[in-house]
Amino acid sequence: MLLIDEADTFLRDNDELRGILNASHRKASAFVVRTVGDEHDPAIFATWCAKAIALIGKLPGTLEDRSVLISLKRKSPGEQVEKFEIDRVASEFATLKRRAARWAADNLDALRKADPEIPSALNDRASDNWRRLLAVADLAGQEWPALARKACVALAGEVDEAENSALIQLLNDLRELFETRKVDRLASSDIAGALGAMEERPWSEWRRGKPLTQRQLAKLLAPLRIGPRTIRIGDGTSKGYLLEQFTDPFSRYLPLRSVTPSQAALGAGLRVIHDPPQKAAVTDRKTGLSTEERKDVTDVTDQNPSLFPEGSKAWTQEV
Repeated sequence: MLLIDEADTFLRDNDELRGILNASHRKASAFVVRTVGDEHDPAIFATWCAKAIALIGKLPGTLEDRSVLISLKRKSPGEQVEKFEIDRVASEFATLKRRAARWAADNLDALRKADPEIPSALNDRASDNWRRLLAVADLAGQEWPALARKACVALAGEVDEAENSALIQLLNDLRELFETRKVDRLASSDIAGALGAMEERPWSEWRRGKPLTQRQLAKLLAPLRIGPRTIRIGDGTSKGYLLEQFTDPFSRYLPLRSVTPSQAALGAGLRVIHDPPQKAAVTDRKTGLSTEERKDVTDVTDQNPSLFPEGSKAWTQEV
């Protein structure tokens, strides 16, 4: 068991340590390669173990996505809680440890074969995180299967609602920029400046209290294979991004925009009126003229025939 405390003081800016922790999510790939000795020979080091990470704030997005989150709140003045004395509960923990080890040994084969039902509300990563825990709950029986699934949906939902992933938040803000400015391209400098000015966003103090830079922007977008291009803006050129580069990630990672009431009402209560069928010639009893012979106006040429092309349909409002 690996316990990392006060991770907020060093983990976010330590790319190498984050990479090691990320690699340990699956047992089959839980290893890193490092060089050792004077000859710098490559060696494989296992990183597989249970881990608990405590910190103030949020984990980096890639780690949080691989974790089961348990949020703690500061005790309010009116709340009463039992004080935790580690020396006093040491013997109780020892008993629980022995019981857990015995239960695991007795049920190891069943756990390996288990294929628990995963709630549909969980995404792929959350399903991986909870699969073995749900298998344990199913074997425990009684109320535990239902309680475990209720807990996993609630805790996984907190991750989604928090929009903890910096990449998702960045995509959301970029879409807002493109839509607000009504453009199909933005310079990297303009994007970095606009993001840094956003309130209640991490971009203004992205690294060590400094705003997000153009280089850091490119690094965040790199996993999506989106990079800055030389684009023309006005009479000059600059490094930047085209809206078309984000069409696929916007559709994959962001929710669809809701339809406005005016858009939803468009076409409501409307019905199609087809051109009436042409009838045979009719003779007027008073004048004796046939509809084939009578002409009240001289033939004229339509100055804008595209307005009502042949075979067109008209719309009329139902009253």
